[in-house]
Amino acid sequence: MNKILLWFFIISASTAFGQKSTPKPNSRADSSKHAFVKSTGSDTLSLHDKDSLKYSVATDGKPEIKMLIIKESCDKNEDFFKYIFPIITLLLGVCINKLLEYLSERKKIKKSGKQWFAEMAGLEDPIKNQIKELGELLKKEYEGKYGILPLRVITNLDCESFKTLEKTDLIKYLELHKKLNFRESVKTSNEAYGCISILADLHKSLKGKFNQYLDGTTSLIAQVNRNLQSLSQAFGQYQVLLEKELKADPINDPRYRPILDLFDQYIEPHRKDGAYDLFLLEEHFFEPLTEILAHLRHDDRTSPMTTFSIECINAIKGIRMEKHYWIENMKIIIGHYEEQIKDLEIIDKKIE
Repeated sequence: MNKILLWFFIISASTAFGQKSTPKPNSRADSSKHAFVKSTGSDTLSLHDKDSLKYSVATDGKPEIKMLIIKESCDKNEDFFKYIFPIITLLLGVCINKLLEYLSERKKIKKSGKQWFAEMAGLEDPIKNQIKELGELLKKEYEGKYGILPLRVITNLDCESFKTLEKTDLIKYLELHKKLNFRESVKTSNEAYGCISILADLHKSLKGKFNQYLDGTTSLIAQVNRNLQSLSQAFGQYQVLLEKELKADPINDPRYRPILDLFDQYIEPHRKDGAYDLFLLEEHFFEPLTEILAHLRHDDRTSPMTTFSIECINAIKGIRMEKHYWIENMKIIIGHYEEQIKDLEIIDKKIE
């Protein structure tokens, strides 16, 4: 379109100036060239041109010879356009340039506005997918099983694609193509920008909350493992002390055997791989162990085992709390995403 307009102006200008600069067949210049052919009764050639000079030459004993000098006339209109043509060409070039810039700017704004709408409309499905993912994860977390379940994060909800779009282009688009006044355009633009900022923050918050949950849980699991190792060592020392007391293997001693059975059933099978279900250990190993140790509380030799058992139990409770906080954070984030879908639908209608 821009090229067609440019060629149209150039052809029009060339045609107009070509017609003005071409001399007419009956111009004064042509008359001056052919005026000398007309003869009078004497030897004088009579010319009718304002720019010609006529005079006589006298000779001895001969008739007077009259001569004239003809000055070439020129078309004043041709001289005028000779000087005005560059100025008109320059002005025409400036006007065409401005027109092309104006059309290019409108095209850019329209393209940017459509891109804004496409990006905004493209957020709805990812938000719904993220809500669905969090909802399914929430159901599994409610089951209270041990372990860190993976989180699937919808990547384009980080709204990085909007960083290439100009907020001012959206305002201009709303003014030009949606016929909104400046105040309404700015308001709608701020609503769109606010929605994008909230979504970007939610995306960042979701990842941040999950990383906090992951780091906190991992740290507590490591704490359980360290104390469980120390508990096993304390139990071995307790065995040695009983052997010294009994001068024999304490395998059938009622102070020793119940503890040994717990270790054989719940600890030894995963001694090498460390794949313990800490929630099951809390219920089936640590709680029964603390009851046994409570009966032996007057025996100072069991004090280390009691200390390490309590440390393990506290760490496991901490893991449960981390899971509880994570569940609550997911519920809050799901609520915010649901609110943004409603806001997004309203904004899309204004931009579409």
